[in-house]
Amino acid sequence: MTAFKTKLALAISTTLLGVVLMIAGIGSAAAIGYEDAWSPSDHELVQGGDLKSRSDVIREVKKRYDAEVLRISFDEARKVYRVRVLMPNGKVRNLTISARR
Repeated sequence: MTAFKTKLALAISTTLLGVVLMIAGIGSAAAIGYEDAWSPSDHELVQGGDLKSRSDVIREVKKRYDAEVLRISFDEARKVYRVRVLMPNGKVRNLTISARR
């Protein structure tokens, strides 16, 4: 199996496992990589329009890179999103996206 196929198979199986666990009620959104590391003050910043929401970042990444989001997490200290994506060419990349508008 080529390296590309191996990475693709791993990314797909990890995502599918998370979805199955979530549907079965065993896992949560974090099981598919959508961790919630938000403090109440972060929610206020998003509501006030100072920070991008998670869905805004996912939409931006999909549009800009034409990539599938595999995992997204919020770095509270740096106010950035860490996003793992599967690119159209099959490569998995880690992106850091500013949460500030």
